[in-house]
Amino acid sequence: MKSHIPIDLIAHILCRLPIKSVVRFLCVSKSWAELIKGLGFINTHLKRSINSDRDCTIIIDQIASDPSLHFLSVLFRRDNENCLPKAMEIYPPLQGRPERETTIVDYCNGLVCLHNCVKEIALWNPLIRKYKKLPSEPVQRPSGFEDSLWSTVYAFGHDPHNDDYKVVRIAQFCEEYRPLLIIGIEVKIYSLKLQAWKKVVELRPNKLPLISSSPAVSTNGAAHWLTIPDRSVPGQEIIAFDFANNEKFLFYKTPVQPIDTDDIQKTGLGVLGGCLCFVVNDCKSMYHDVWLMKEYGVESSWTKVYKTDLRANKFSLNSNFEFLKPLKFSRDGKKVLLENSENLFWYDLEKKRRKRLKVQNLPVLFRPLTSTGSLLLLDDGDSVIDPKQNKIKNLVNCHFGPISIINKNYHNNPIEYTFRITQQVFVADEFCRDSRSRVEAETQAWAEMEKALGSLKHEHLQLTDKFKVSENRRKSAEAGVPADSVLRLPESIFYPREIRANPEDAQVAPKQDLAVPDAVLVPDMAKDPAADSTIETQVISQNGNGFLALRVG
Repeated sequence: MKSHIPIDLIAHILCRLPIKSVVRFLCVSKSWAELIKGLGFINTHLKRSINSDRDCTIIIDQIASDPSLHFLSVLFRRDNENCLPKAMEIYPPLQGRPERETTIVDYCNGLVCLHNCVKEIALWNPLIRKYKKLPSEPVQRPSGFEDSLWSTVYAFGHDPHNDDYKVVRIAQFCEEYRPLLIIGIEVKIYSLKLQAWKKVVELRPNKLPLISSSPAVSTNGAAHWLTIPDRSVPGQEIIAFDFANNEKFLFYKTPVQPIDTDDIQKTGLGVLGGCLCFVVNDCKSMYHDVWLMKEYGVESSWTKVYKTDLRANKFSLNSNFEFLKPLKFSRDGKKVLLENSENLFWYDLEKKRRKRLKVQNLPVLFRPLTSTGSLLLLDDGDSVIDPKQNKIKNLVNCHFGPISIINKNYHNNPIEYTFRITQQVFVADEFCRDSRSRVEAETQAWAEMEKALGSLKHEHLQLTDKFKVSENRRKSAEAGVPADSVLRLPESIFYPREIRANPEDAQVAPKQDLAVPDAVLVPDMAKDPAADSTIETQVISQNGNGFLALRVG
């Protein structure tokens, strides 16, 4: 059935919707799926998301000794910035085994670059759960550096001129006796558009300061690092790698130079309001400074945005993280979101006050980053499989065999496409029916067990009542029978056999015949007792129960 709505109007409507809604509309029709997966629509939707701050998500990277811990995501609410929902667990790629600890390199336009300790690299879109693993690329040591030390730093960013996303890997070769001075580098870049690595020829002189191992910061089409000060290269500067302009290095001066005394000042880079920012945390004077490069590439445009007294606002600098870091401005621009690896805070720029942002399920230590929602990797990315969902899939395959995956070519064959869908629905229905049968059988067995238990309780109550009645009879009989009477023996009628307690090894009193006298004197009420004090009585008979038949004479 063809739609009478123009495709341009459909695209105009869909680009205003959040990511989750747009992904659902992939199933409407083939034309809608082609529209949503198109690069033009993806870029338009991304620009609207950035301008409107829509689908902004805080990705939480947990800092812990257990590498099996997953990432968390918190959806940033536009209507209520002071109240965030519960942090939800998300499963990243490259996580398979415990020894493969995954860390974040950088993020840009909704994509997060990850790498692990076995040198695997992947680009990940956490909102749509798609990723693309990069091919491995060995480090090639240049001649003369076979015995030198070397370290590797990574960066990820967007090339706006070619509309391409690139990963840069820099291998730094250092002298053994001067580990803080680079004597040679190897730079390689991976292009997402070309899907290949290439080597970059560096025109900078050989003597370079060592690049900090802190995560790179990407903005304005370039990746940025801070250098580590050395005696041969005094001071600290910013090294930028331009993804677009001939893929070369640029160098910028920092707005202030840190005090080189026992690491009193901690410095770092970030992105705030779309601008490169320089952060200073003074551990001695306890203040926090943030500078913005208002005009990118112009060193004279460094501007101090705010300065915070850490003592007055009761901030703490955690040793597990380098500095107190700004994440983003509020919608009105009057507050800035800060983090110190333990909590999130809103800092009011006018009132100079901070307010902790309460988020449930946050880990003890973490590194947050703000990610914009995008549809990148929607068409050519692989799906991230959560281990919990994989267990369910394996259970289904164990019972009913593997479910075939619908190929894209089936869209050209409606009959085959319909058959595959029907097959998967049938398998899912059989699995649900089998599960329902098992649940019903367990429920019936439980009901029968409850019924048997109720019957046992009823019999127990009946026996208890009988015992109480017999006990009452026994007590009433003992009240009128002498202590040495034979009626107190266990064989008497006051203790029925079915309820009396008589151990098998107990000694049973021997049976004794009752001694009945031949005659008993009873007074004759018809005679005068004064005239005759006795009346003769004779025994006529004696029955088996001990009762006597008397005749008064």
